[in-house]
Amino acid sequence: MPFAPASAMSHESGRGVDNDFFWCFLSVGISVVICLSYWTWKQSNRQFQDEPQAQVAVDVEKAFPPMKFRHSQCASPCSICLVDFTPNDVVRKLMPCGHIFHKGCIDMWIKRNLICPLCRADLQPLN
Repeated sequence: MPFAPASAMSHESGRGVDNDFFWCFLSVGISVVICLSYWTWKQSNRQFQDEPQAQVAVDVEKAFPPMKFRHSQCASPCSICLVDFTPNDVVRKLMPCGHIFHKGCIDMWIKRNLICPLCRADLQPLN
């Protein structure tokens, strides 16, 4: 049949309005469950990171003061962003291991991880 009304086609294919509504409702329900699960996961991670990390960031600022990059310090690029250092870059040198990173890169890293990104040296004992 070259042209048939939509009502005739839906009865022939076995799909009705109720079936379409079911699949639409199921898709929306699954999407809501996924979004709520992600939001809950983010909230649970945030409560563990807020207080201790903020205190550590202040200690890191004192323990690893920023400095201007000198060419003799490092020949390789920043291991976090993979961009070569230039003479005007502000960097931090981690004292447990001596690795050098752009200040902005390592500051973001330390907010989430209290270890050197290259050698995994512990940055907690800052004294």
